[in-house]
Amino acid sequence: MVELYGAALLTEEMEKLSEALKNDSVENKEQAYEILMRGIIQLPDYLEKIQSGLKDDPLILLPLINDMRSARGDKPLTENALLVPSIETDIEVPMSDQAPDIDAQKLAKGLRHNFQVGLLGFYRNQDPKGSLEKIGKVLAELEKACRNNSVVKLWWVANGLVESLLELNEGPSVALNKLLGQVDREVKRLIDEGEQALVNHPSEELLTDLLFHIAQTHAKGPRV
Repeated sequence: MVELYGAALLTEEMEKLSEALKNDSVENKEQAYEILMRGIIQLPDYLEKIQSGLKDDPLILLPLINDMRSARGDKPLTENALLVPSIETDIEVPMSDQAPDIDAQKLAKGLRHNFQVGLLGFYRNQDPKGSLEKIGKVLAELEKACRNNSVVKLWWVANGLVESLLELNEGPSVALNKLLGQVDREVKRLIDEGEQALVNHPSEELLTDLLFHIAQTHAKGPRV
């Protein structure tokens, strides 16, 4: 809801640890309860600091996140997995299949329904593979229709996330739902304001968060 990736990661780990405790699959329950309580205390403190100007940085929460993962027997995340990529360089992305006669704004308006149908199906974990394929097809069409490299890059990277989810059969989660929902809002912005608006005010934080999630996967697809 607040679109903070570090907070979303911590919340997801808290949810997983709570489920593990409920399912009686935690070896040291007292320690797990203590770690979960730390999360309950630290999350609002983290949000207050961000409200005061602190940048959302998952590395700040890494020790607590890893304590939660260890409590339920999962492998810890490394700092390298959480490093924020630099997106300042205008890296050229594949644009060989451009469709020169298509109006990207009108196309997005026609395709957004399909994107949202796929999004809803993924959120509800109803045919997640088919739902992701719907989303991926829309992103691929937007890639072809848009002209500016920075805008094409957003759809290209977002489709990389979809590719990784399909390959790994990954279902919905707090962080993934947030990311795909933000991509949908960028499609809406394209419809309402046109491609130039996405050029003038690029969603760099979203692009970084997409790359961040992709970097944590073990997918081997061409986009990834």
